Amino acid sequence: MNPEDLLFDGQVAVVTGAARGIGREHALLLARRGARVVVNDHGVDADGMNASSEPAEEVAHAITEEGGVAISNADSVASEQGAARIIGTAIEAFGRIDIVINNAGLVVQRSFLDASSEEIAKLFNVNALGTLLVSRAAWPHLVESGYGRVVNTTSGASFGVEGLCDYSATKGAILAFTNSLALEGAPHGIRVNGLAPAAATRMVFDVAARYWPPEQIDLMKPLHPRFVAPVAAYLSHARCSLSGKTLTVAAGAVGMMGLASEPLFQSDTEPTPESVASALERAAAEAAFQDSPSLPS
Repeated sequence: MNPEDLLFDGQVAVVTGAARGIGREHALLLARRGARVVVNDHGVDADGMNASSEPAEEVAHAITEEGGVAISNADSVASEQGAARIIGTAIEAFGRIDIVINNAGLVVQRSFLDASSEEIAKLFNVNALGTLLVSRAAWPHLVESGYGRVVNTTSGASFGVEGLCDYSATKGAILAFTNSLALEGAPHGIRVNGLAPAAATRMVFDVAARYWPPEQIDLMKPLHPRFVAPVAAYLSHARCSLSGKTLTVAAGAVGMMGLASEPLFQSDTEPTPESVASALERAAAEAAFQDSPSLPS
């Protein structure tokens, strides 16, 4: 190994949703770099059905076959008890925890009124609440050690995608949670960042098959999940100085994603609805902002 290589010798990482796709690549890369890994996955279908412990066990076995150290856990992130058992697995097996990658997630592609209340609750419980609960379960251990790295998986869908209102809302919640948790972690040496990946995963193609035109599906195929893992590894490493940031990742392209407020006008007098309307209409005419922005899905 080169002295400049980013290694994780002696560290313990928990990766949720680690049995397939992006999470699997995270777990494999961290293990190859010396981390002891808790491979968590509830083993469900893309829509959250048919739980099984076998997918997580298979990844843990693949890591040990390569000479790494890993243990599997099949608890759901969506309950406080499940989150506690996930983190407890790391503490019981390895005596510590240094890294949490919150990758577990579901997607349900429905128009706004077609999604059932049960589907909406499931999305929020896994994507947003699951990220919070696993982080919360790990937090006392990270605070006690005075060190930690937390990586939360959000999405460009946070800014809006037609047909994915509920999913987008969960990912927007994760973006806000990441920014706030980074502030709480700063005094304790804990850095918290987000990752917004684009990759050809089972989840993506489950949506794509029902919603995207064939040419858009073809564009996704070269985006292998392994291209995301190096960015997650950097955010998980002691060398990472970022906190409260979210990186976008697509193949070899990495960018920064965030929320911004752009000044549009300043009123010298008490505003009225009419003065606001006039000012914003002028701003729109000058292309200062766009009405109803829409990001490509």
